[in-house]
Amino acid sequence: MLFAGVGTGADLAFFPLDKIKVVAVDYSMEMLKKAKRKYPNIEFTRGAS
Repeated sequence: MLFAGVGTGADLAFFPLDKIKVVAVDYSMEMLKKAKRKYPNIEFTRGAS
């Protein structure tokens, strides 16, 4: 699943992360750093949606 505009990753809690592969995108490096700390097993990348 492609999640554009992931922010801090708060909405990832609503997905069955053990059953799907997620690639999360956000423009803000600060937001991505926070999300990576919460969800270290998810692929995060910087970009615009």
